[in-house]
Amino acid sequence: MRGQPQRWTPRVEQQGPVQGDVSPASISRGIFSWPKAAKLRKRPEFLRVQEAGRRRSGRHVTVVSLRVDGGASCARFGLVVTRKLGGAVVRNRIKRRLREILRQVRGMVAPADVVLLARRSVADARWDELVADVGRALGVDGVKG
Repeated sequence: MRGQPQRWTPRVEQQGPVQGDVSPASISRGIFSWPKAAKLRKRPEFLRVQEAGRRRSGRHVTVVSLRVDGGASCARFGLVVTRKLGGAVVRNRIKRRLREILRQVRGMVAPADVVLLARRSVADARWDELVADVGRALGVDGVKG
């Protein structure tokens, strides 16, 4: 028909995932994910920990922790990476590195609300140095990078 434009639709064959196929999306939802129950997410939670919590300073991070009342099953973590540390790319890299360290040690940390405050030196820190520093600040022994 001449008066109406034809709508072009691509031909896509729908195929389900092959058995045993591992996609990046399935990995992010699996064992490598960070559950919501293990995150500090709201500003009042961060402020409560920072005001009433106990501080431990390391070379690259400062850890503020506050024991929680009740039957908390695991520690909850929050990261503070300010714009002073660099642009978005640098800050996101710092957060990815810190989240990976926390993922490795979260089972070893006593149930508490924990805030990690990144310092300027964290951007240039070597991996093994950063792992050891966070482990010391969290009071976890034997953390390997």
